[in-house]
Amino acid sequence: MELSEQGAVAACSAEDCDEAAEAVAGITGLVLTATGWERVRRALDRMESAVGSGNADVLNAATGQLELVSPVRIRTPLGEEGEPAPHDVLERANRLVHALRSESGDGDRVEGEPTGDDPH
Repeated sequence: MELSEQGAVAACSAEDCDEAAEAVAGITGLVLTATGWERVRRALDRMESAVGSGNADVLNAATGQLELVSPVRIRTPLGEEGEPAPHDVLERANRLVHALRSESGDGDRVEGEPTGDDPH
């Protein structure tokens, strides 16, 4: 799916876009099983659809799904191997983060960079 910088996600609030962008960015460092990455792909499908249609409810639901994907254990159970994010997931995450941050007004801001609002 092609996501434009100024997509239909404009119907969502800046707060929703920021929260969704954080959830998407958070998956890039995970180590999950193949089943876990399939869950991530399904959540990304829903999120891309929400961005394209401007459906805030679907965006929020997909954000919640991504937030729940993170393993709650520090270690995986014995015999269960994890793998880093596949290339296709990283590419989709990158496009989504850029689309979501451009809608929230943070598209050009670098993480940790001052926003320019501080008069000092």
